[in-house]
Amino acid sequence: AEAVLDVLELAGIETSLELRIGFPGEEQADLDQTLAFLSALRSRVSTIASLETVTIAPDSMLERRPYHFGVVLPAKRHVDHWRHEPGNDLLERERRLAWTARQLCRLDFEGCEHHVRPSITGRDPSQTGCELLLTTMPPSGVDSPPIGLAYLAEYLQQHGVPTLVYDFNAHLFNLFPISQHLLWHVENKNYWSNEQTFGALRWRLSKHLDRFVDDVLALRPTVIGFSVCDPKERCTIEAIRRLRQRNKDLLIVLGGPACFTSAYRQIFVDQLGPMVDAYCVHGEGEEILLEVLQRVRNGKDLRDLPGLLVYDEHRNPHLTPRQHLRELDRLPFPTYRDFDHSLYQSRELLLEWSRGCISRCKFCKGVQICGRFRPRSPERKLAELLHHHHRYGTTAFTVVDLVLNGDMANLEATAEAILASGLKLSWRAEALPLPGMSDDLLAKLRASGLTDLQLGIESGSDHVLKMMNKYFLFDTATAEDLLRRVHAAGIRTALFWQVGYPGEGEKEFHESYEFLRRNAAFIDELKSINETHVITETPLHQQAARFGLTLPERDYHYLWSMPGNDHEVRTRRTKALLRLCREQGIFVRETNLSEGKHYRQTPPTPDRRGFGQILHRIGRLQSFNDVLGEHADSDEPGGGPDFPMLRRRLAALGNATLSGPARNEKHRAAPAALHAKQRLRAARARTEVETGPAMLEMDLTTRCNFDCSGCWSAADRKVQGVRELPLPSVLTALRTAADLGVETVQLSGGGEPFLYPGLFEVIAESKRLSLHCRLVTNLSLFDPTSLQQLIDLRVDQVTVSLWAADHASFRTTHPRSPLSLHDRVRENLRTLLHLRKEKNSAFPLVKLYVVVTAAIHDRLVDLFEFGR
Repeated sequence: AEAVLDVLELAGIETSLELRIGFPGEEQADLDQTLAFLSALRSRVSTIASLETVTIAPDSMLERRPYHFGVVLPAKRHVDHWRHEPGNDLLERERRLAWTARQLCRLDFEGCEHHVRPSITGRDPSQTGCELLLTTMPPSGVDSPPIGLAYLAEYLQQHGVPTLVYDFNAHLFNLFPISQHLLWHVENKNYWSNEQTFGALRWRLSKHLDRFVDDVLALRPTVIGFSVCDPKERCTIEAIRRLRQRNKDLLIVLGGPACFTSAYRQIFVDQLGPMVDAYCVHGEGEEILLEVLQRVRNGKDLRDLPGLLVYDEHRNPHLTPRQHLRELDRLPFPTYRDFDHSLYQSRELLLEWSRGCISRCKFCKGVQICGRFRPRSPERKLAELLHHHHRYGTTAFTVVDLVLNGDMANLEATAEAILASGLKLSWRAEALPLPGMSDDLLAKLRASGLTDLQLGIESGSDHVLKMMNKYFLFDTATAEDLLRRVHAAGIRTALFWQVGYPGEGEKEFHESYEFLRRNAAFIDELKSINETHVITETPLHQQAARFGLTLPERDYHYLWSMPGNDHEVRTRRTKALLRLCREQGIFVRETNLSEGKHYRQTPPTPDRRGFGQILHRIGRLQSFNDVLGEHADSDEPGGGPDFPMLRRRLAALGNATLSGPARNEKHRAAPAALHAKQRLRAARARTEVETGPAMLEMDLTTRCNFDCSGCWSAADRKVQGVRELPLPSVLTALRTAADLGVETVQLSGGGEPFLYPGLFEVIAESKRLSLHCRLVTNLSLFDPTSLQQLIDLRVDQVTVSLWAADHASFRTTHPRSPLSLHDRVRENLRTLLHLRKEKNSAFPLVKLYVVVTAAIHDRLVDLFEFGR
C-alpha cells in the first residue's frame, strides 16, 4: 500500500482512503498500528473519503461463513448488529469509530470531523431533552475532566434535576490537529482575549460553534450554564450570540471567576446585554443553580435569589448577598460516571479537598471569590479516592485547592486515612510554607503518595512578604527551612515566584536572588517566575494609590509603574533570575515575559490567511534563549535561522545523490524510504535528490539534575556553563533534516532533555514531520501527566539512563545526587509501562541504558533482573 501511494504521489494524483472499523478480530493495538501507518503517510493522503464501521454485506463471506470468523449473527438486523466475542458489538464499533475519527482529526485529515459526536455526559440515547445543560468554551485545561462542572452536575442530579455536561473545550481540542493544539498553551491565551486576534480564531471556530448550537438546541434544555474565566470570554460571547439568534427563550446563566466583579462582567454586559439572564456571583454554585431551576419550574422571578446577579432593563444590577457553605461534606463529590474519559489527555483526576484560603494576599482574589478556608473531612476525601480507584483504576491525582495545609490536623488525618486504606497513589498539591509542617507530617504525606508540593513562597525578602500580606503566616527563614525538609522527605519541590512586587527595590531583589541561589539544590522546579501583575479588583488594584502605583489606561495589569519599578525594570530582573536558574540547572515551567507579544505583530485578518498567521505565531513559544535576548522575534514564516551548513553536512553524510554508492543502494531498492518532498522535487525537476543520514541526534541542553560520576558533560558545565539550543533553531533544524530525508531524531545530549523548556513542542513537531522520535532521559523529572504526553505524542522510544538497580549502586555512581532521585526513576518507569498498558499501546519502546564501571560491574545481574 505504501509503495502504491508513493507512485500516486509521484504522478501528482491526489489520494483518498476508505477505512473500515471493527473487523472481526480487530483490537485496539490494530487501530494503533493503523494510525501509526497513516501518520507516517500523512503527506501522501489528501482526505479520508469514507470512515465507517464494518457491516455484514448480503452474500459476503462474513454472511455465508460467519463461523469461520467467530461472528454471531442475530435473527434480525444482522447487517449492523452482528457481534464478535469478546467485546465487538455495534456500540463498541461506534465507540472505536468515534475514537479513530478524533485521532485522524488530530493528524489533520479532512473528512473526519462529522464522525466525532459530541460527548455529552449523562445523556441517555432515548433522551430527547434535559432541564439543565452545563458547558465550557475553549481554551482551558484538557488533561482531566473539568472538576467544577462535575461538582455542579453531581449535586443537581442527586437533587432530581436532569443535567447534562457538554465539555465543548475538550471536544474542540480533540477535533483540532496536533499542529493547532498550542492554541491552548497558556502563553497564547491573549490570542483568544484580544478582539483583533480573536477575529481570525472566530473564522476557524465558526462551523464548530454552529454545530455546538445545533447540539445544544437538539437537547432542548430549559437552562444552560456557561463556566467562564479568562480568556474564554470572547468565545463564550460568540456561542451565546449564535444561540440567541435561534432561541430567544432559553435561560442563560454565567458562572465562574469572570463573573465575580463588575469589571470582569462588563465585557458580557457591553456585548451581550439582555442575552444573558443572570450571573452566579456569591456562594456555592451548586446551591444557586438548584434554586434557579426550582424558581424556573414554579414561574418565579430570579431577582432576589441570594448569590445571583440579575440586570434589569436599564442595566442596573440586582444582587442579594449569599454566605459560603461552611460544611462542604454536604456537597457530594463528583463520580464522573457519565464522562467520556477518552476525551482527556491524562488518566489523572482532579480533587477538591477544600474551598477558600487562609491567606489574604494583596495580589490575589482567591479569598474574595472562594471565601474563608473550609476543608472536607478526611472520611469524605478517602471515600472519593476509593471510588475513583475502584471504578476507574485511577492512581494519579492533583489536588486543586488554593492551599493544601490550611488545617494541619485535617491534613494529617487525611494522610493517615490513605495509609490505613492501603491505597497506592501518587498525588500533588499546592501549599504555603507554614511553621506547623513537621517532619513527621511530611513523612506521612510522602508515604500516602504525595510526590510534588508546590510552595507559594513568591519572594525571598521579608519586606516584600510584609507588603504582600504574607508575613503574618511565614517569613523567609521558615520558608527556607521547610523547602529543604520537603526535599529531604523525598517530595519534589516547586516554587511560585514573583518579580517586582511594589516595595521590591534592588536590595529586596538581591535577597530574592540569593534565596534561589543558595537553595538551588533543593528546588526541583520553579512553577513560574512572573512579573507581578495588578489583577483587577484585588486589594493591590483597589489600593493602587496607597502603594504609589500609576495605572495606564490600557493593559495596566502588566504596564503599571511606580518610582524605580516599571515594566522595563521588572523584565530585567526576571531575566536575571532566568539566567540564574539556567546556570543552577533549575527547571522553570513558565514565565509571563511574553505578555503583550500579540501587540508586536501585525494584526491578523479575520479569514484563512489570518488564521495561518496565528498558527505560525503560536508555535514560537518563548524559550529561555528568546526571553534572555539571545534570539530575536520573527513574524515571518520559518522564523529562526536557515541551516546551510547543516544542509551541506547532512547531504555529505548521505552521499548527496541517488547515484552514490553504499547507502543509496537501499533507496533504489526501496524508494518509499525517501521523504515525499524529495521524491516530488526530483520527479518534477528531473534532477538527482540530496539525502541526509538516517538519524539526527540533537543535544538540546547541557542542564541536568543528576551528577553522574562518569559524565563528561558535568565537567564541561563547570568550564563553559550551561548551554542550550534556541527553540526556533531546533524547529528549523528538524524541518531541514526532514527535507533531506532524515528518518529518526534522537533528543539527548549532555543534559536532561526534560529541563529543556520546549521539549514537548520539539517532540510534537518531529511527529508532525513524520520523523521517528527517540528520547534519552534519566526520567526523574517526569510526572504522570508528562509521561502520558509521551504516549499521546507517540514517542517511538524512550532510553532511560539508569546506572544502578539499588541505593548502594546509585550512591556509588551518583555520589552527590539524593537517593530519592533513584526512587523517582524506578517509580516513573513503572508508571510509564502501566500507562502504556492502559492505552494498549506498544509505544514508546523502553530501553535501559547503563554505563558499566568497576564500581558496579558485580551488580549487573541486579540490573538485568530489574529490567526483566
